[in-house]
Amino acid sequence: MNGQRIGWLLVLLLSFGLVRAQRYTESERRWSIQGTIGPAISVLSQHPSHHKSTTGFTAALGLEYYLPESRFSLKAGYLSEEIDLTSSVQKNLTQLELGGRYYMFPEHFWVQAYGGLSAAWNFGSRTESGVIEHFHYNMINERSELKRQEHYDLKSPRLSLMPGIGLEIPLLSCLMLTVEYQFRMGLGANHTVEDRSFAPVRTDYIRAKGFRHGLNFGLKIDFPFTLTQGDGDTIFDWIFGR
Repeated sequence: MNGQRIGWLLVLLLSFGLVRAQRYTESERRWSIQGTIGPAISVLSQHPSHHKSTTGFTAALGLEYYLPESRFSLKAGYLSEEIDLTSSVQKNLTQLELGGRYYMFPEHFWVQAYGGLSAAWNFGSRTESGVIEHFHYNMINERSELKRQEHYDLKSPRLSLMPGIGLEIPLLSCLMLTVEYQFRMGLGANHTVEDRSFAPVRTDYIRAKGFRHGLNFGLKIDFPFTLTQGDGDTIFDWIFGR
C-alpha cells in the first residue's frame, strides 16, 4: 500500500515537473532570426505557347517575435526578389516585409506548422523600360546580324500582399529547418515584353500582373539560445558520423 502511494506521488511530482518544464521552455522562447532563399515564379497573364513560366531568385533575412501566452507572432525583415519575365528581362525588387504568423500546434510539438500573412513594401525603383538586342553570327557573310529585339516596359508593385503556409523541422532545440510557400500579389503592377523575331518574322507578347509563387528554404534560430544534452549528442553524431 505504501509502495502504491509512493508510486502515485512520484507520478504526480513527475507530471508537475513536466508541466513546469514545458512552461519554462515556452517562456524562454522570445524571438528568432531567420534566413531563407528560394525560387520566385512569375504568373504570366499572356505568353506564347513555348514560354509558359519564368523563375527568379529570392533571398530574405528577418526577425520574429513570439507574443507571450499566444500562438501568434510578429515578423519583420528584408526581402530581395528577382522577377524574371524572359532569360534577358528581369526586375529586382528591394522590399521591407512586415507581417504575422499563427502556429497551429503547441510549442512542445516536434514539428511546427503555421499560416501567415505579410505585406512587402518595395522601396526601390518601380518603372523601367528599354530594348535588348540579340545578334547571331552569319558564317556566310562573316558578320553579326540582328536576330531578335525585346522591348520591355516594366511597372513593379509598390506593395505586395503575401499569404503563406510553412513548416519548421527542428535540427536542434533552437535551430530549425524551414520550408515556406507564399503567393505574392503585387498591387498595381504591369509588366510587358514585346519580343520581335526577324528570322522568321514574328512578334510575341509576354505580360504579367505582378503575381508570383514563392518557395523558401532556410534556417531559423530561436533566442535565448540554449543547447541541451540531446543537442550535444546530435552534434557529436553529425561530426563523427554515428
